[in-house]
Amino acid sequence: MTRIIPPVLTLIGGVLNLTLHFLIDNSFSFGWHTIGALLMPFGFYVFKSSVGQITSAKTQIHTFKKPTKMLTNGTFGWSRNPIYLGFLLFLLGIGFLLGSWVSFTGTLLFFGVANVWYIPYEERVMTLEFGASYLDYKKRVRKWI
Repeated sequence: MTRIIPPVLTLIGGVLNLTLHFLIDNSFSFGWHTIGALLMPFGFYVFKSSVGQITSAKTQIHTFKKPTKMLTNGTFGWSRNPIYLGFLLFLLGIGFLLGSWVSFTGTLLFFGVANVWYIPYEERVMTLEFGASYLDYKKRVRKWI
């Protein structure tokens, strides 16, 4: 799993959402499309803002490499995983925009892998690198929102 980094999994999830939507007709009410049209750019904004913070701090962004700094402000002040949150919101937006139940399959895949693999791995590394500071941060800030 260390070869599939989160942006690649997000792309896989998005393609899966689109593919299943067009293969299986199970549309729901069109009223949800507006939510999707709002979630996608908001998710991208959360992602982009978080990447900007990491870049400005000159720390590691790659999931499987050691971080050099712990970020606790900006988007990291209200989510321990704002990049994953941005990806998730973007994928949710695709599902709502497409308006079919199966178009959330890739979103669920991403959410599951992030919760079971990426986030626990990163939390172990952060605990080893930053110890009590990270554990205090973890108590103050939620995993997602």
